[in-house]
Amino acid sequence: MRNGAPFAQMPPPFAKLQAALRRRERQQGDRVMAKVLATVPSHGLEAVLEAVEWVLESGVHSAEHVLNVADTPQSVPAAGTGGNQP
Repeated sequence: MRNGAPFAQMPPPFAKLQAALRRRERQQGDRVMAKVLATVPSHGLEAVLEAVEWVLESGVHSAEHVLNVADTPQSVPAAGTGGNQP
């Protein structure tokens, strides 16, 4: 992770989460972001991106929250619905 090289080109939701984690965690923000990125091989890029987008909307920025959402994709409301489905 020298000079932030793994984080140079990330999809926008990942970049937004990284910025939020850096503000929240200060010294550990990149380490927490690495935990999130490490879930991509097991959950798939699309699932993790959806989880990150949902977490960003919720305002609770943590790797644990991303992991919980990624583990239960069927419970993630569609973006923009706010979970209020008929």
